[in-house]
Amino acid sequence: MNSSGYNLIGADPAMVGAVDTFTIRTSSRNLDTSATNSPAYLLLGSINDPIFGKTEASFCSQLRLITTSPDFGEISSLKIDSVVLSMRYLDNYGLNKPLKFDVFRISENLDINKVYYSNSKINCYSENLSINSNFKTPLAPGKYFINQFKDTIYDQISIELDTMLGRELINKSKESPSTYASIENFNSWFKGLKIVAKNETQAYLDGAIYYISSAPRLTIYYKQGGKNKQYYFELNQNAVRINLLDFNKSGYEADKPLANSNFYTQSNSLRAYVELPYITSISTNSVVHSAKLELPYDNTNNFIYTPGNQVSVMIENSSDDKRLRMIGMGSIDTIKKVFTIDLREHIQSVVAKKRINSGLFISPREFSTTSTRIKFINNGEITPKLYLKVSSFKK
Repeated sequence: MNSSGYNLIGADPAMVGAVDTFTIRTSSRNLDTSATNSPAYLLLGSINDPIFGKTEASFCSQLRLITTSPDFGEISSLKIDSVVLSMRYLDNYGLNKPLKFDVFRISENLDINKVYYSNSKINCYSENLSINSNFKTPLAPGKYFINQFKDTIYDQISIELDTMLGRELINKSKESPSTYASIENFNSWFKGLKIVAKNETQAYLDGAIYYISSAPRLTIYYKQGGKNKQYYFELNQNAVRINLLDFNKSGYEADKPLANSNFYTQSNSLRAYVELPYITSISTNSVVHSAKLELPYDNTNNFIYTPGNQVSVMIENSSDDKRLRMIGMGSIDTIKKVFTIDLREHIQSVVAKKRINSGLFISPREFSTTSTRIKFINNGEITPKLYLKVSSFKK
């Protein structure tokens, strides 16, 4: 935990009663884990960040039937050409570099009523369904390729799976028609898939995590009676979907908060923590006209790891209830290289004894659904500052 002294009151003469300095304490708080049920984006990829270390993102999802009781015709004459898991990403965090994609079949039921976390352990069968062990670089948005059926495919990540999976899925429709009679029956039999991306030899600054917004598809391409056909399943928003994240910060800068005065936040992993102990001593007969907290950030690798446009500001519910609730947002100023947070309402509540002076938890706005990370600076002349304008009155 680190402290710095800064100007308390702004320069407007009409409101200045005094100019003072006080302490701002900053630190970083590790999270044990975070809930990742029904994420806005599925996260997939791997990053080797020179400040935050290695982050790997995978996800699990049920398959959803598009139609119940599909008719595949005469199965004995059906020939499967390929089985492809394809997905389209909205954006990526980091550099678009080669990754290896593995796919495993889940062996446990995914429960829609259960809370899953970023470090949840989901049981899977050991067989890797992906048949291509080569590294692949996802296509850039807008790019496409032509598949063997001369279809134009705009999915940037395409993973070819063992055709035996397609055979098993189709055979089941004949062996046990009730399995395909409802989505519930199907998911009771086929629990889902886990998709993993990795690169054990990533250099610093290499790799990316992809934000998958549309529904991935598992498509069976087959021939029947000399005709090309296909059938697909979706990993859509109606499925139980879980992001799983692994963070390895050991030995990296963000894992040594006491070795320097900077402080850090990373989606699903770390929250920056800011304490303003001085404001408790402000007279209760005071009106807070404005209170703006500026947190300078490091933009050394901003072109690779953008800090995002906003941060969320949260406090604990009470001294007995450690759950967090949001009290505001902060916006980026790319010219001054700071995040500015309006704390007037919060500080006025503390001064009026309507709220305890608890620390502020600062994190990327989309904390549970992105990979954003921010290094805040509290070092030398570049430090957090609180600009506070207060009028005090006698009783």
